[in-house]
Amino acid sequence: MATFSKIIPLEQQCFITLKPHDKKPVQNDWPNNGQTFDAAHVPGHNVGILLGKASGFLDVDLDCKEAVALADAILPKPNATFGRGAADSLHYLYLANSFGPRKAFTSTGPNKDMLVELRGDGSQTMIPPSTHPNGEQLAWIETNQEQNDISYDDLQKHVSLLAAASELMQYWVEGQRHNLALGFSGLCLKQGVDANLVMKIIQQICKVMGDPEVEDRLNAIRTSVNQPAQKNAGFTKLKEALGETVAKSISERVYLYTGKQSSAEIVPHMQSFNDIIELGQFVDRANVTEAKMGQAFSQWLNGKALYVIETKRWMIWNGRYWEVDLCNKMHNLAFNYVQDVKSTLIEQNSIHGARDLSSKQ
Repeated sequence: MATFSKIIPLEQQCFITLKPHDKKPVQNDWPNNGQTFDAAHVPGHNVGILLGKASGFLDVDLDCKEAVALADAILPKPNATFGRGAADSLHYLYLANSFGPRKAFTSTGPNKDMLVELRGDGSQTMIPPSTHPNGEQLAWIETNQEQNDISYDDLQKHVSLLAAASELMQYWVEGQRHNLALGFSGLCLKQGVDANLVMKIIQQICKVMGDPEVEDRLNAIRTSVNQPAQKNAGFTKLKEALGETVAKSISERVYLYTGKQSSAEIVPHMQSFNDIIELGQFVDRANVTEAKMGQAFSQWLNGKALYVIETKRWMIWNGRYWEVDLCNKMHNLAFNYVQDVKSTLIEQNSIHGARDLSSKQ
């Protein structure tokens, strides 16, 4: 613990006693019973550290071999790492300046296997010199005093991208690797992910998976970089290779990393309209048809909302980025549209047109 004590004082009351050869705390009210390390490290028992505000640490638990293999390519350098020498398990500890709850990222397979987990407020992690339930001894691997602290939101974004790349790697098999490289790179580049980072991820996947055609995969990225974003296959290519459920899972985690939602991915599907909205056309009763009202509504929605064909969901512009319409804001937008048309007709002294419009609601 001497090395770890350079990062967090062992006198800080953020350690807890765990059951022997177990991850479970001894006390029921363990979140509120932090102790010094010496007090918590009872002979024959394991020891844990409280995470989040209690200690100032966040823990990224790498729960699969893919996450372990890709972590250094995607995650910021941690303040400390520890593990039990397993290829499918490793922990990265980060000093943080803001905190949040536990976030788990699972695969979309039938078993919902854990990929990677971000542990924060209300969580604890078993640390060395504890003994894992399977008998393996935990040990500190590296500490880094010079690494700056990190925000919870920033770390969560990186963990999300790691989850996306880890799931992609699980499907990296002969026959679809080229399409996966094209789809993932197109998706990432449309979202503004740094091209060098995308190259790093794909290169590491190829290395670990023994892909003999690494240059083909990297050329797929170069092709995506050197053409307009709207021409990159992105989600569509991933969907063809992996199916809609897995493609959505990977895509949404990339969106979380960039903070842009799916705006860049769906911009090519936006219909182009004139800047002038001819709401006054409905003065003529012959124009009060569902088709013409729908066309004008589409024009009116420009910059407010759009429909994503692939995901069959409405997206709402919140002033900074496009977000999924989880609160049925489209209902309010449709109502506002009708009110705008009515106001326009009334201003043009077309009371009958306004009445006709009401009958179409």
